[in-house]
Amino acid sequence: MDTGDAHVLGDRPADSQPDSDAERKKLQVLKDISIKRDRIEAQFSREIHDKIATFENFRMRALDEWLRQAALELPKDAAMEVNQDIQRKFHCYVESLRYQGRCPDPSLKITFSNTLPPTPLFIDSPVEPQRQDVQTTHISPIEQPQLRANTTPGDEAVITKERVQKPRGRKPGNSKKKILKAKSQKQDTGTITNNQVGRSRLWAFAVESDGHVCLYTLRCPAVGCGHVFSQDPFEEDRAETHFRNCGVSFEDKEDIVKRYARRIVSQDPEKRMKADWAKRHNALLLAGHGRDGKRRSQEDGAGNGAQQL
Repeated sequence: MDTGDAHVLGDRPADSQPDSDAERKKLQVLKDISIKRDRIEAQFSREIHDKIATFENFRMRALDEWLRQAALELPKDAAMEVNQDIQRKFHCYVESLRYQGRCPDPSLKITFSNTLPPTPLFIDSPVEPQRQDVQTTHISPIEQPQLRANTTPGDEAVITKERVQKPRGRKPGNSKKKILKAKSQKQDTGTITNNQVGRSRLWAFAVESDGHVCLYTLRCPAVGCGHVFSQDPFEEDRAETHFRNCGVSFEDKEDIVKRYARRIVSQDPEKRMKADWAKRHNALLLAGHGRDGKRRSQEDGAGNGAQQL
């Protein structure tokens, strides 16, 4: 038998129809699997970032409670020394993670920082702190810190009743509501950076004291609550109603601000917050943008100088 004929009968050209169909199907299956794999990994990444944000929020609340406790229970000089020590040793931001699961005792090591990391977090990478303000710890499963209501009387402060941003779909009201004048300086209840505000989804509102306008946020200080006000806390008496339900002591709206509100400061220590930032932040909050890149970019761009309302 002619070997040439056998070759022709036994082999099929590479571009014949059956092989071409099989190749297309194979490529399509591989493409589908690749898409599904990317979706799974993206979902995993989102869930980790959400857990990190929740954990950072718990640490911020715990730090806030400890600072208040020191201020209430210690003399001024001792409280200042203790607060400085706490803030030096206890950092709120997660800078990097290292998870080791292929061992008899899986471990998770976290590197913390007192500033927001400028780059994304990496999992299962060596933990090599590059700054002196970084600490490393081996943690157990996350537990929510318990808070206590601060019921110590303080000096009066003020709050603007001007809406920073009107929610969509509501009837427009009077855009120029009066700003109450302070009888004394606001009680020091700590600060929170604009990045922390965005990550915690807190509403920003303006307070005027001694001719200066500052931005503040509010959350419930009651034990086991920690409710975040993601809408104007003083519209429709939201804060007053919630505080009464939680048994938090207060006299009026001004008293709530002076004792429980936290001042917003810029992540950049050389910049000051102004009312325009609050308007942008609250508009994005109402629109439900959360922690996406666009929002964080705008938060980082807080301008110089405080704007008069």
